[in-house]
Amino acid sequence: MKALIVIIWIGARELGEVPSMRFISILQFLTRISIKKDIGYAPHMERGIVYFPVVGAIIGLILFVGFRVFNWIFSGIDNIYLLATLILILELIITGGLHVDGFGDTFDGFFSYRSKDRILEIMRDPRLGTNGLLAIVSLVVLKIVAMATLIYYNMAVYLIFMPIVGRLAGVFLTYKTRPARENGMGNMFIGKCSTSALVLASLFTALSAIAIEYLIGFNTYIFIYLIGSMVLIFILSRLLISLSYRRIDGITGDLLGCVIEISEVVFLIYILIVMR
Repeated sequence: MKALIVIIWIGARELGEVPSMRFISILQFLTRISIKKDIGYAPHMERGIVYFPVVGAIIGLILFVGFRVFNWIFSGIDNIYLLATLILILELIITGGLHVDGFGDTFDGFFSYRSKDRILEIMRDPRLGTNGLLAIVSLVVLKIVAMATLIYYNMAVYLIFMPIVGRLAGVFLTYKTRPARENGMGNMFIGKCSTSALVLASLFTALSAIAIEYLIGFNTYIFIYLIGSMVLIFILSRLLISLSYRRIDGITGDLLGCVIEISEVVFLIYILIVMR
């Protein structure tokens, strides 16, 4: 009972007085899903970062429904790579390619091996460089192969949890960090994640997983593997933070997108390894 009271107190403090407005704002920020076109400005928008995993759960459910629909449409075609490609395209449509763009920009900047100011300038450049192109192609190939392998082994249900873990990684990246730029879209969240917000986001991740498991059939192993992946992604996030500090002395919004994409691929590979 005491633990429940503490959780409720933490949640009330972090979410503030307008959680629904803040959730809608975060949903529309991370996806192309539009609930209300004009909901006004949600005060303390940075507190909405705790909803990142919840938005990931919504994306994951859409991907799983998409898989079932695609699998039904192409039931006479035994091609797991076609299904995986369609799922990836669906994810890109839902997110608008926001995170992939940050992923490519990060690789363009970090692997240019220039000065901090020059790296940040390259990351701002809307044009895609060779490093970014190669990184995105590699990302797409890895995702398609990993998702196709999950489908082959009848583990497509794990596609639901991929976006959840990816968005949680974004929360990890904002925990006690500093922005590399004075002005940037990512500065809304970078360094704004408190310990209580981190705990609440992790709790939302676990609760989302439990809720989804009850919808599709509870499996204790799924929950255990999800907790393991959360630890793995936290370590990955801290490593990326360390790298970013060495390169540009802080974090950018592009890196937030980058860690989400990398974490999704790492999660898929992790599941394939532990379930083999």
